[in-house]
Amino acid sequence: ACLITGCLAGCDGFFEAPHGGVNSGNEALSADNVEGALAAYEAAAAELPESPELDFDRGIALSAANRHDEATQRLLRALQTKDSSFAPSVHAALGAAYSRWALDLERAASSASAAAARDQAVDAPAVEPPDPAATALPKWERAVDHLEKSLRSRTDPDVLRNLEIALLRVDPPCASRNDEHEPNDRPEQ
Repeated sequence: ACLITGCLAGCDGFFEAPHGGVNSGNEALSADNVEGALAAYEAAAAELPESPELDFDRGIALSAANRHDEATQRLLRALQTKDSSFAPSVHAALGAAYSRWALDLERAASSASAAAARDQAVDAPAVEPPDPAATALPKWERAVDHLEKSLRSRTDPDVLRNLEIALLRVDPPCASRNDEHEPNDRPEQ
């Protein structure tokens, strides 16, 4: 399945080239050897410096390595392609990469909140923990933007599922929102 935590390539596969480094990188990434893939792509980049397709593959590998800023920069470079049929795959990969980044930000903020709660338990000075949703929201919004752009050109159920997940983070359902300012969810209210 091609969900946010799964395939980042928009489920179309990777760029294929007669260059051995690209194919070696693709094989390594398919085998979950992210570092091996990155090394192979770096070697290929010396001979294919202006390749949007190689930037695409490198971006996917960097995202899998949780090097989010580098990944999104590579994928944004891949959007400079003149091949309009390639752009939906790049947008799908960008949406998935931003989603992974947002998930990592949420996890980090949740860990910081838990650490702050532990510190308060031992009489440390009170520090307001970061709000995980607010920390990740800009990345979720970028994910939504790119996933929508991908879906404008083609229908892909996996990209649609990723969009659904991202939209739920950007605009959660009313039942899961904080009701501090509007506590009237019960029928009698």
